[in-house]
Amino acid sequence: MKESWFYLFSRPIQLAPLPAVIWGGIVYGAQMMWLSLMATTQSEIFETYYGFSTSSTGLTNLAPLAGCLIGMVYGGRFVDWLAVFLAKRNKGVLEAEFRLYAMWFPTLINAAGVLAYGLGANSKAPWAIPVIVGQGFLGFSMTSTGPICLTYAIECYPELSSEALVLMLFVRNMIGMGFTWGIQAWLERDGLVTTTWLMFMLSLIINGFAIFFIIWGKKWRKMTKEYYLRIANK
Repeated sequence: MKESWFYLFSRPIQLAPLPAVIWGGIVYGAQMMWLSLMATTQSEIFETYYGFSTSSTGLTNLAPLAGCLIGMVYGGRFVDWLAVFLAKRNKGVLEAEFRLYAMWFPTLINAAGVLAYGLGANSKAPWAIPVIVGQGFLGFSMTSTGPICLTYAIECYPELSSEALVLMLFVRNMIGMGFTWGIQAWLERDGLVTTTWLMFMLSLIINGFAIFFIIWGKKWRKMTKEYYLRIANK
C-alpha cells in the first residue's frame, strides 16, 4: 500500500515518547551549540583579546579539527570495543546501555572545554588554553558524544532506526538554530563569564543524563516496548 506524504511526515514525530530518541537528539543538538559558539565568537575573542589576524584566527580551527578526528575514533571503534568487552563480562549478553559507560569521559572533556574556551579567553590566559584545550576539547566532544547517543537510540529501537534518526536530526537542528540565533544577544546581556558558566552547567546536565539511562534505561525500554512495537508494525 502506498503511504501518504502526511503519514511519512508524521511517522518520526510518533517517536517523541521514546526517551532514548529524544535524549539522543538533545545531546546531538548540544554539540551544535558548541560549534555555533566557536563560529560566532572566534573572531571577537581572538582578535580582541589576543590580537590575532584574520588568518591566525582561522588557523585556530586546526585544534577542533584534531579533536574531532580523535573523537571519531573514541565514539566509534573504542565504544564498539567497550560494548563487546562488557557483553563478554555479562555472559555474552549485549545491552544497549553498555555504550553509555563511555559517556563519562567526553562529558568531562566537554565541560572542561567550555570553561577553557570562555574563561581562558576572558582572563587572557595563554592562547593555547582557549585554542588547544578549549576548542580541541569541544571538537572531541562533538564527534564522540553524538555517535554514542545516536547508536544507543538505534540499538534501543532498531526497527525504527530511520525514523529515529530523522527525529534526532530535527531536534539537533532546532537546538542549533535557536542557539545560533540567540548566542550573540545572550553574550551581550550576561557577558562572557556568566554565559560560559551557564553553558558549562548545561553541558554537564545534558551529557551527564547518561547516568540515568545507565541505571534505568533498560526499564524505560521495557516500559515503551508495546508502543514501539505498535509503531514499528504499522
